[in-house]
Amino acid sequence: IYINKGVIDETAFSIAKDKVQAIAIEQSFTKRLFGLAEVKLTSAGSLSLEEDASDINSLYPFLPVRRAYEMVSEILPAYEVTLEMKRLPRKSLWARLLRPSWLW
Repeated sequence: IYINKGVIDETAFSIAKDKVQAIAIEQSFTKRLFGLAEVKLTSAGSLSLEEDASDINSLYPFLPVRRAYEMVSEILPAYEVTLEMKRLPRKSLWARLLRPSWLW
C-alpha cells in the first residue's frame, strides 16, 4: 500500500499488506452530515526511530462512506468490514453490569 502525505512537505512511503494490524473507519459529526469517512491503517512498524512514533496512517481523509468500505475490501480482502452492525441484546448489558468486579 503506497501512501503520499503532505502538500508542501511531501512524504511518500509504503506499507506491506501483511504488516497492517487494524483498519479504522472514522466519522466526525461534520463528516457524518456530508456522508464522508476517514480510513486509517495501523501498521506493525513505525516510520521513525522515535519510540513514541505513531504508526497510524490516514489512507483517505475524505471518502464517501460506502466507497470507504468497498475500498478496504478491495485493498485488504483478508479484513471484513460490514456497514451495518447488530447491537448486543439487553440481557448481555445487565450481565456485564452485574459482574462481581463492579460490586467491589
